Amino acid sequence: MSPFPAIKYFLGRGSGIYFAAGTKSGDLELKYFDGEKIRDVGTPDAHQIPTGGLPGNVVEVPFFSFSIVDYEYVVLPAKGVALVDDEPARLRRLVIRDKSCLTLTQGKNWKSDYYCSELVRSIFLPGDRYFLFNTTRCSNYGGQLLIDTETGQYERLPHDTRVYLTLNTDSDSHYRITGGGIQAK
Repeated sequence: MSPFPAIKYFLGRGSGIYFAAGTKSGDLELKYFDGEKIRDVGTPDAHQIPTGGLPGNVVEVPFFSFSIVDYEYVVLPAKGVALVDDEPARLRRLVIRDKSCLTLTQGKNWKSDYYCSELVRSIFLPGDRYFLFNTTRCSNYGGQLLIDTETGQYERLPHDTRVYLTLNTDSDSHYRITGGGIQAK
């Protein structure tokens, strides 16, 4: 709790720290800790606080690393990535920018039906042309596929391949600051 009551926070250009704290009425309000005192920023439950409205340096540049959950549920849909189920045909398609890139068939084990696909830890490489798609372990394949989003061609990557790209406010400017903190958009 000390010196500020927050679990999630983001950094300002200098030594300032921004965090959201609950008000007595149950709203969230953005606060700024400069190393000595805490100041209110914006209004409780503000939907958008411009970086020019932040009390840090004259031209504030916030820094925050977004989670894989932010990437999966906010960034990928914004970039046109979706897994689309066709239940009658028992198929799932990976769609990127309105283009079907890959079709998976439904499998069945002793417990339930399943598709060997997930978007968690699936990521665009810098430049957004190549998409690394994770598949879960299935009888015929489990690992990553590198998909060329322009041609639709793909190749299997070695099973132990990992790509560690961290989405942050330096690498992606698509975020907004609210009374609840900072969010990918």
